[in-house]
Amino acid sequence: MKLQIPKMVLILMIAAMAGLSISRAQGPHGPGGMPRAEFEFRRELFPPELVMRHQEEIALNEEQKATLVREMQELHSDLVPLQFEMSEAAGKLGDALAAPRVDEKKAADLADRLMSLESSIKRRHLTLMIRIKNTLTAEQQDRLRALREESGARRGDRSRRPRAPGRNGMRSGGSIP
Repeated sequence: MKLQIPKMVLILMIAAMAGLSISRAQGPHGPGGMPRAEFEFRRELFPPELVMRHQEEIALNEEQKATLVREMQELHSDLVPLQFEMSEAAGKLGDALAAPRVDEKKAADLADRLMSLESSIKRRHLTLMIRIKNTLTAEQQDRLRALREESGARRGDRSRRPRAPGRNGMRSGGSIP
């Protein structure tokens, strides 16, 4: 009887193994076991959800709101095609890995394509958060940092713990993992 491993299970196993090796290679960690560089990104940048949640407290003006809406719409229009490509690339990699004998070069090329798409998505999220930061005044940024700290303290600092990847491989909230 031939053992059948569903493609998604296989892909998830590969992604988990890749994530483990990457996290081990990143060296020192910040709070909650988060890689230090990731912790610094989260401290310095603001996901759109945080800005929307606290728009009144930071006195976000109409021009800033319009800019943020436009930037988020652009992100969405950029990500949808990338997510379709990523899904297709993951399927092809799954098919290649499901074969009784795996062509290493083909599998590596397909994995490179998949990781390149993941990188493009992460880069686009980073670009959005940089644009958000550049839209905010220094005072608004300081206030958001304080609000984020207060919120983390109230929740027992859960906000600093790494979150599970979402549907597109990104951490929930669209932030940098």
